[in-house]
Amino acid sequence: MDIVHHFLSHRYQKPVFIAHRGESDSFPENTIPAFKAATERGTQWVELDVQLTKDIVPVVMHDPDLKRFGKSEVTVESLTFNELQKIDAGSWKSPEFASLKIPSLNQVLNELEGVGVNIELKREIRPDKRLSALAEITSIIKMREMQKQVIISSFDDTFLKQSKQVMPDIATGLLFRFSFKKIRKSIPELVREAGAEFFHCSVKQVNRAWMDSLNTHNIPCNVYTVNKMDQVMKLKKMGVAGIFSDRPAALSHEYEELSKRG
Repeated sequence: MDIVHHFLSHRYQKPVFIAHRGESDSFPENTIPAFKAATERGTQWVELDVQLTKDIVPVVMHDPDLKRFGKSEVTVESLTFNELQKIDAGSWKSPEFASLKIPSLNQVLNELEGVGVNIELKREIRPDKRLSALAEITSIIKMREMQKQVIISSFDDTFLKQSKQVMPDIATGLLFRFSFKKIRKSIPELVREAGAEFFHCSVKQVNRAWMDSLNTHNIPCNVYTVNKMDQVMKLKKMGVAGIFSDRPAALSHEYEELSKRG
């Protein structure tokens, strides 16, 4: 079963729980311990963000700068990977994580054998560096033969189209952005025009009309960021396929317990 059909099979049933930047409720997001904790607790899918360093190394990092690490206006793209390794990437969460570093995509995927991975390409990656970034990401994925267990997502539909051209055998997901509201096209039309197979949006944005249209066109929808069971149950009734959560293992367990009670 391919990725698309796998997610479609979860509509109206137990959604696919996806660790949003790893087990980010308990660990610093987008770090190797966060991803390892997610998989050790039974989560089969993780989500991560990719920025690009000065020397064209894809790194797993959500923000384009290092503000949360107390580094003022320093940006990821202004530093080499080796320079980034000098940054304390864990203390902002708790002093116990002070030794953590910003990992490369290559390092993270080394820890995720057999796990599905949603890779979000960040819009901050400069247009003139995007093909180089995609070439690096493609090489990293193909080296591990992970093409069938990866979804590439982005808010930037142009970047997503480039991704599909470079990696035609890897599924892509279009992230909804507010500027789409100015375009008089349906959500399925926007997804198809981006060459994508998935649609991703916020729990604050998703609605019944969107879901009815997406399910009619067999486009799986994954929703972020969901941390409460009442939200899960509401989304399940709409036919949402996947849920990004900061606490996926706990939610999955809670869902199973509720299902046993009927």
